[in-house]
Parts: sequence; structure tokens; C-alpha cells
Amino acid sequence: MTGTLGITSGTAAEVAMAISQAPTQFAASVTLPALGGAVVGNVVESAVTEATGSKKLGVGAAVAGAAAAGAVIGTFIPIPGVGTAAGAAIGAAVGVIGYAISKWLF
Repeated sequence: MTGTLGITSGTAAEVAMAISQAPTQFAASVTLPALGGAVVGNVVESAVTEATGSKKLGVGAAVAGAAAAGAVIGTFIPIPGVGTAAGAAIGAAVGVIGYAISKWLF
């Protein structure tokens, strides 16, 4: 079981093996989309809210911007064991989570 994060068979095991063999790359592939989503989301929210006067439109645009930023970063920083499309999808989700955490913390 060494190197598989406790998963021993199937596709999940292959991803777990890839992650456990490249933990620094995995950390970067998750952390950078979260940071990018937080920054882009907050910038977009401020700009749209200021331009339209609508907080709801600002937050909606921020979520879309955070997802887009996360997806782009997730595409360029490979997540061990998954393909580019999955990296973009994971990056988008992590970008939105990063934006949400930034709103919760600040």
C-alpha cells in the first residue's frame, strides 16, 4: 500500500499513486487555482458591483471569473494522474472554492 494513499485498485488507485509520487506538484496544482480564483473573483466582484450597483451581479460575475481563472491555471499546471480536461474542471471548482474562502476569511 505504500504510495497509494490507501487506495489499492482501479482508476482512483492510479491517481492516488501519481499524487503520492509528486506531492509538491499536486500541492501547486491545487493551491494556485485557489489563489487565482480568490484574486480574480474579488477583482471582478468589485468591478461589476461598482459598474452596475448590483451586489448580486457582482457575486455572480465573481464566481464565473473565479471558475475561469481556476480552469486556466488547472489546465497549465497538471494534476498528477488526471488529464487536461479533468485538470480544468478541478481547477474551476478549486477556483470557486478559493473565492468563497476569501469571502469567508475577509
